[in-house]
Amino acid sequence: MDNPQSKADLAIDRINYAKNLIGLAGFTALFLYCAYLLSTTSKPNGPLVYGIVMFALLLTIIRSARRVVAIRRIILTDKR
Repeated sequence: MDNPQSKADLAIDRINYAKNLIGLAGFTALFLYCAYLLSTTSKPNGPLVYGIVMFALLLTIIRSARRVVAIRRIILTDKR
């Protein structure tokens, strides 16, 4: 049976997927930048600060990746 709803009514679409993918790439870039700063810093408290920031970014990356995968699954299973 066909679904009477149109694609315009779809709450999650490819734009959401692209925005989340860009966010994932951005957080990954920030994570790599903090890893670079962590390895090259000479400040006494630098490693602690960069370590905490990297941990927070890692949790955000994992959450963003899960969101990207979930949106991708929704898009692939929606056959309207």
